[in-house]
Amino acid sequence: MRRKPTKPAEPTQLTEPAAPAASGQPLSTEELDARLRAAADEMIAEVKAWQAVHPEATLSEIEMELLKVRQRVTEQMGAALVEAHPSRRPKEKPACPTCRRPMRFKDDLETGVQSQVGVIRYGRGYYYCPHCKGGLFPPGSPPTASGGELQ
Repeated sequence: MRRKPTKPAEPTQLTEPAAPAASGQPLSTEELDARLRAAADEMIAEVKAWQAVHPEATLSEIEMELLKVRQRVTEQMGAALVEAHPSRRPKEKPACPTCRRPMRFKDDLETGVQSQVGVIRYGRGYYYCPHCKGGLFPPGSPPTASGGELQ
């Protein structure tokens, strides 16, 4: 006897990625651990909630739901690993491209890159030249999914 397929539920949205680490600093080991655990805990809760609504789901329906959840979680975990990357440590202040004077760190702004696990969102430092009144975002070249440097 074949079961009637259940209607897929609207996907539960996982929590938005946490704000970037302050002042261009990489996440600490403790912050990274907390973000990775939070993403895993949310995935487990979402899968359990979906299963409660779909107790008789077919294997295909289960697989489709797991793939959706896995995509969102891998994007969150990827963002946490990028935020913890050593290249997030500020090196020298970048020189203003106009007047060559040192620029000042102003804020982290969110950017993203399409990767093999999805869109990875992370904070990049925004620098400001008090002399020229110009800004630079982001300093350096962005990372690429093909193995570019994470700057």
